[in-house]
Amino acid sequence: MDTIDKYCPAVVDTLKMAKELHPGQKNNLDALCRRYQVNNSSRTLHGALVDTELLAEVFLSMTRGQDSLIIEASEAGSSHADLSGDYVPRDLVVLAATADEVQAHRACLGEVDKASKGACLWLALENPA
Repeated sequence: MDTIDKYCPAVVDTLKMAKELHPGQKNNLDALCRRYQVNNSSRTLHGALVDTELLAEVFLSMTRGQDSLIIEASEAGSSHADLSGDYVPRDLVVLAATADEVQAHRACLGEVDKASKGACLWLALENPA
C-alpha cells in the first residue's frame, strides 16, 4: 500500500509537526489552541469547518509566530499605508508584457471568444462599445 506522500507530496502533517515541536505533550487541537492562545470557544462540537479554521490559526503560530490570518493596515506601519489606510507593499516590481506576450494573450482571448460564441468578457472590456 502506498503512502499519502505518493499522491499528495505537498501535504503537511500538522500533528507530526506538533509532536516534533512539543515532544511528550498533548498535541490534539484543543491543546494546541491553548498552547498558541487561539480562541476555540466556537468549538462546542466537532465540526470540520470550525476545526479547519482553528488549525489554520494554530499552523500559522507553529510556523511563523503569526497570531492571526487577519492583517490590519495599522500593523503594516504608516510607511506602508496610503492615504486610504490600505496596505501598500514596498519595492513592488511591475513587469510590462512584451509585444509577443500581448499578441499571445490576444490570440488566446480570440479562442475564448470563438468558443464562447462572442461572450468573452475580457475582449468586451478591452473594446468597450
